[in-house]
Amino acid sequence: MISRQKKPAGVSGQRRRKQLIKQILAERNFEQLQTMTAEDSNVLRALTGMLFDPDRLSCWQAIEGLGYATPVQARLDMEKLRRLIRSQFWHMNDESGNIGWFAAEAIGETIHGVPELADEFAGMLPAFFDEEPFEQGAHWAVARVAAVRPDIYKPLMPLITKSLAADDPQIRLYTVWALRELGIKFIKGTIRELEPDNAPVSFYSFETGQMVDSTVGTEVTKVLEQAG
Repeated sequence: MISRQKKPAGVSGQRRRKQLIKQILAERNFEQLQTMTAEDSNVLRALTGMLFDPDRLSCWQAIEGLGYATPVQARLDMEKLRRLIRSQFWHMNDESGNIGWFAAEAIGETIHGVPELADEFAGMLPAFFDEEPFEQGAHWAVARVAAVRPDIYKPLMPLITKSLAADDPQIRLYTVWALRELGIKFIKGTIRELEPDNAPVSFYSFETGQMVDSTVGTEVTKVLEQAG
């Protein structure tokens, strides 16, 4: 008789946790996620593990989940969040051997959830504006952090504004979002030049929990209308 090797109990526990969190994120039950975070110290680890999921939507749902879980963790152990951010920066390093494709986004959402971390880490994100493959993620993260700590990036507005001319339409869009948070009234004319930009873009909506297909120009028009 061939004996089957039993899997460690911890492995099955991790899988059950991941499956449960995936279900919670799909249902957008963020209150349950926060309760789970307060009771289970491994929730953040599970969420960051999901950033390597081959399904793009699952990755973005995990990023959104970090925005709800990290404030809970901050009340329990702020140092754990610092370690989380450092580990994501490590995954943006060639020496890590395990590239974190969504590491910049995870950092941005963590800081968005716990703005106190911005003073220590937010200034490092623009350094990845030209670092492949993190260009898009770094620009998205800057826009996300700027929504809660615009003071960090206002001195860098000239640098950020240069990305409006980026070849990548995703970067152009994320730059518009960042400038919206930093005071778009000062550069409305520059932003308006992108309204005819019909380049396709795809991004995650925090309102619906789904991916949205649009164009740069369409989204620019929305930003201008919101700005009044």
